[in-house]
Amino acid sequence: MKKNTIIIFASLGLLLVACNKDEKVITPAAPGNEFITTIVIKAVNQSNLADTVTAIWKDLTPGDATPPTQTDTLKLKINTIYNASIFFLDETQSPIGDITEDILARANYHLVCFQPSLFTAVSAFSITATDLDGNTPALPIGLQNKITTLNADFGNINLQLLHQPNIKDGSCGIGSADVNVDFKVSIQ
Repeated sequence: MKKNTIIIFASLGLLLVACNKDEKVITPAAPGNEFITTIVIKAVNQSNLADTVTAIWKDLTPGDATPPTQTDTLKLKINTIYNASIFFLDETQSPIGDITEDILARANYHLVCFQPSLFTAVSAFSITATDLDGNTPALPIGLQNKITTLNADFGNINLQLLHQPNIKDGSCGIGSADVNVDFKVSIQ
């Protein structure tokens, strides 16, 4: 009986020690910002698929004082609707890294924001995201967009890729910018 009592107390002691561990909740780290050297805007006229316009912004050393090596003007036609795709690349890699795929894979953490400025007519130019992420409710991503032009005009569009892990709500005022650039827009 004495031997059985010792075994029972020893077993209970091990059980208490084994169950007395502090539970730890492990939260994976949010993915970091993307490294982007090149942004391509490709706009296809909805009425004439042969009418494709491309504008490129390129800075192979982002983050330093060196200006971008390429800043194209997005040249659009008046009274036209375009389907516009945005591509993000890392041209420091070989082969060139397609960051767009990474953004799409983590669409719930990313939002492309556009802010037109310096246009003389407020309604001369608008851009609306047409793609949605997997959040509930679904929120815009901004890699696929509809651009609508009305009058001849000239201005800028500020393009930001916002990194919004666990805070994305569809607004452009939160998160950190993976990239923040201006494109000139000419509507003729």
